[in-house]
Amino acid sequence: MQDASWPVIAIGIAMLLQPGWANIAAAAVGGVAVMLLVKLAGRVALAATLLPTIAAFVVGAGVFAAAQAGWLDGPLRTLLAPLAVLLPGALMVTGMSELAAGAMVAGAARLTFGTVQLLLFSLGILAATTVLRVGAELLANERVNQLGGWGPPVGLALICVGVCLNEGASMRLLPAIGVVVAAAFGAQLAGQHASGAVLGAFLGAIAGSLGASVVAYLWPRLPRLVVFLPAFWVLVPGSLGLLSVTSVGIDPEQGARTVVEVAAVICALALGLLFGSALAQAVVGRRRDEHL
Repeated sequence: MQDASWPVIAIGIAMLLQPGWANIAAAAVGGVAVMLLVKLAGRVALAATLLPTIAAFVVGAGVFAAAQAGWLDGPLRTLLAPLAVLLPGALMVTGMSELAAGAMVAGAARLTFGTVQLLLFSLGILAATTVLRVGAELLANERVNQLGGWGPPVGLALICVGVCLNEGASMRLLPAIGVVVAAAFGAQLAGQHASGAVLGAFLGAIAGSLGASVVAYLWPRLPRLVVFLPAFWVLVPGSLGLLSVTSVGIDPEQGARTVVEVAAVICALALGLLFGSALAQAVVGRRRDEHL
């Protein structure tokens, strides 16, 4: 069942990032390819080291080839869906949180490792664009929407199911995971409509962190990490970083501006994570004191 989780999660993320029928189909195929590469990496040490670059190249080559053939639009956002689970977004945000909390060594190590992973992903995508001679028109951050309003809720549900399959968790966790993911996604959308990506990231991180802590308090047997993990995949900070580094290689002027925006988003996520954890400690601590 764990093997089936990769395309399920890829389809769910595609329904959020690039909700077009051809894009969703490409994301599902890419999810299967990434799953096979992860299995190979578990057996071959060299493949494990180069997994980000290999996965990005394979998925990127397939998606860009499909776009060149006229089968789909917006390939850059499409290829992020099957790669999102491998992206180090959660790692980089955790590193920012540790730096803010004073754990400089651990935070710097996580940030450095996460940055290297992003560069390896971007190297794979740039290699795919070079080999296929992809034109600049296919590298625009274009979003298609053929599903309408029902796409995001179904996508969120598929991500939750995929997490349970991937982590070997009981399906009884679905309601708890769904509440946290819906809270993070809703807060992110509200912030984006109000002010933009930075506020959306901040509010989404607060909602995800606070929601996971409250759920863990109400149901102590639930693994907090499993409940919290999908919220990071929905916020997809690593995807923004991947887009920015790819833009740097294609258009340095535009890429530099995007790097600043992504850095602001990652900082907002880290601050939101810290703020949500502090709120959770205050609320949970007060409730525990009341029961003593």
